[in-house]
Amino acid sequence: MNNSARYVPESLRTMAKELFVEGGLETKKASAVAHYLVLADEMGRSTHGLALTAWYLQMLTTGDMANSGQIEIISDRAAAIAWNGGRLPGAWLTSKAVALASERAIQHGTCTIAIAECHHIGCLAAYLPDATDQGLMVSVASSSPSGTQVAPFGGTKGVFTPNLKTVC
Repeated sequence: MNNSARYVPESLRTMAKELFVEGGLETKKASAVAHYLVLADEMGRSTHGLALTAWYLQMLTTGDMANSGQIEIISDRAAAIAWNGGRLPGAWLTSKAVALASERAIQHGTCTIAIAECHHIGCLAAYLPDATDQGLMVSVASSSPSGTQVAPFGGTKGVFTPNLKTVC
């Protein structure tokens, strides 16, 4: 007998979105976070999927993740853009960045967006289809010297910062 439960991804997205809204997150931001967490699970990246829900809810409670607000545009030079994310959810910020970078890359041949003050963005690979489905290439990198959260291969305790992760 197979005891492993199966869930419909859209049901999981709805549940997660409702949890984040109940936790104080604006609806559109909650939808983005839920979408990318479930997508990470679907991709087999369970450490960056719904397993992060409790931590994200805690971050909303403490104010370490902002529950509302907008992107502050620091600089916009068409193909080079800098934002201050104001500690808003990384999934929402990154999805907005990939969408705008894709649009600008079509117009200008390339586009780079740097986001300061971005909360955790989750599974980097989850954002790739947003660009690759349009025939574009995207590179997503994350840098956070704020904590030692990454364990070395085979380790169980974080000793490295996620200074740079690139997915192509």
